[in-house]
Amino acid sequence: MSSITIPALTGLRAFAAAIVFFGHILTPHYDVVPGLLQYGWAGVNIFFALSGYLFQHLYSETLIRGTFSWWEYIKRRLIRIYPITSLVVVLSAISAWDRITMIDIGLHLTLLHGWHPKYRLSLNAPMWTLTLEESYYLMAPVMIYYLRKFSDDLRKRLAPGPSGLLLVKTCLVALLVWILSFALGRGLASYHQDLVYQVFGLWDWDVFSGTILGRLSDFVAGMLAASLMSMHVHRLKGRGDLIVAIGVFLFFCSAGFIHTHGGATGVGEHKFGSIAINGLGAAGAIIIAGLHAGGWFSRLLSSRVAVVLGECSFALYLIQFMPVGPFPKISMALQGGLESAGVHFLLAALTSYLVMNLAALLLHRLYERPLGLAMRRKWLKRGT
Repeated sequence: MSSITIPALTGLRAFAAAIVFFGHILTPHYDVVPGLLQYGWAGVNIFFALSGYLFQHLYSETLIRGTFSWWEYIKRRLIRIYPITSLVVVLSAISAWDRITMIDIGLHLTLLHGWHPKYRLSLNAPMWTLTLEESYYLMAPVMIYYLRKFSDDLRKRLAPGPSGLLLVKTCLVALLVWILSFALGRGLASYHQDLVYQVFGLWDWDVFSGTILGRLSDFVAGMLAASLMSMHVHRLKGRGDLIVAIGVFLFFCSAGFIHTHGGATGVGEHKFGSIAINGLGAAGAIIIAGLHAGGWFSRLLSSRVAVVLGECSFALYLIQFMPVGPFPKISMALQGGLESAGVHFLLAALTSYLVMNLAALLLHRLYERPLGLAMRRKWLKRGT
């Protein structure tokens, strides 16, 4: 496995977490905030694309060489997500004890809750994404291996000719693969929707946005971007700002289309609505590749402040809607309290963001990171 770190992508985590946070916190004021600020959930698309990009970047070499270890891989995934996740589940369960069941707690501890529409948002709403991440973790090694084999074969077949033409050809093939992943995911999601109805008698309205099946193209977009970056690294290095600009443009085009065609719920009725929603992940993948290629945006997100915020972004993401005592969603309670005291809602949102980030930073520095380091020393081989 590659041990290369990419500070700009850690900084991007902070940006994506901030998008999600403000999208949640400003929900009561959607009638007065600009339209594009109403789509904080788009930060989740970036997170999924980032997972696909990093996994393809980190694991393709070991998989292709045959040195990949499933056991080491699983242990690394457990170390990454379970210290903070298990703590948040336990604390949330204590606060919400009177309105949850042991099944609810068990499903959240195993991260299986996202597969059942009744439990997907029950304990701590943002945790639904962890079911998708866990599902991707199990699928990723196989997907990475075959994508790498396909990429190597494609490079050999298309290599003759100018390098610029090779870049265009591989980008077109990547677009085709992404479209196929989008179509496959939606087909499987429809099948899952029918299956849930037959077994549980529940219609899963959020199957296309709340399961790995409906979001498969986001992860695949990241994987494809990493493959293209690997194939054309010498040609793309130094052009990072241009690539980021293209990704940002496509991101705002998708968000703008969604906003002008009924928002997240109404856009699905348009024939291009699903493409626009899934296009957010593809645009995010392009931005990620641009940041990896270097440039001014990359240096900005590699700053110490951005990296520190990125390191505690997972903690921020999980605690923002955590129930604490009588408050079902702690960040919303903080926001509401500040507004009740006469603070303007935008200033209240910024204050809430800073306070919750401070709490996340303390949780990361005092609990998540020390426990993760201890687990690495105990579970992982030296030098891995």
